Amino acid sequence: MRKPMLLCALLSVPWSEATAAAGVVMVDTGSAHSKEPVIDPVMARNAIGQGIDLTKANTKPGLRTISLDESWFVGARLETIKKQLAEQAKNGYYNASDEEVPDLSRAIAPSPVATNELDRVLEKRYSSMTAIRPKLHAEPISIHGTRLEASRFIEAATAGGWEDGVWTGLARYFEVPDLGLIKLEEIDFAASKASVSLIRELVTSDVNGRPAIAKTARTPNGRTLVSVAWMTDSMSYSLMLQPLRPDRIHENQNSLEALARRLGR
Repeated sequence: MRKPMLLCALLSVPWSEATAAAGVVMVDTGSAHSKEPVIDPVMARNAIGQGIDLTKANTKPGLRTISLDESWFVGARLETIKKQLAEQAKNGYYNASDEEVPDLSRAIAPSPVATNELDRVLEKRYSSMTAIRPKLHAEPISIHGTRLEASRFIEAATAGGWEDGVWTGLARYFEVPDLGLIKLEEIDFAASKASVSLIRELVTSDVNGRPAIAKTARTPNGRTLVSVAWMTDSMSYSLMLQPLRPDRIHENQNSLEALARRLGR
């Protein structure tokens, strides 16, 4: 059975019940047994507390473009996103809290050993692409001829939803010389019958003709995350970079966007 999902492109990580990838957030919206997506009342109440009105969400499967004011962001959350957009445009980065900027170095930490059959079935982290491929819904995007191909592969992890015994998404982690730690994530939102809304004001770049969200977040302690996210009619992709040289704002963003345009070529 498929479990309906709601997918939204936004500037900052919105709330704890969402799974964030650079500029793309997936939210579970209902029962796998219902013919139409249903928003769980408890989730809706929790979301309002975080500045998200899920009743404004379009849950019809597929990709669409909306304005920020048409989105389900409300109150202080909406004003924060507008402020971050202005900071990004002015400085090339925006200020974010520690909670909004994940630490990619955690990917290097050893994975726990599966102790029972259920853990082995639902295992999400793998040390090789050979091991994870049978768990995936689709063949991953090629990194042939890119900087990632020549870089140290750290690990791969399943992502997205669990559909017919396989996962609809994949995250790969790399250590790229002279650049930093990179996470490449891809999710087949069409396979999960997801609703995808691309917020017009957040689109600042393109990847091979596809609208893209390029941004850099920086915390008070200096931790920096550079990202670019883009979508096709069926797939969501994102690259996240924890740079070795956070001060190279434009160079880091340009390098990541150049890498995005080389993927799958």
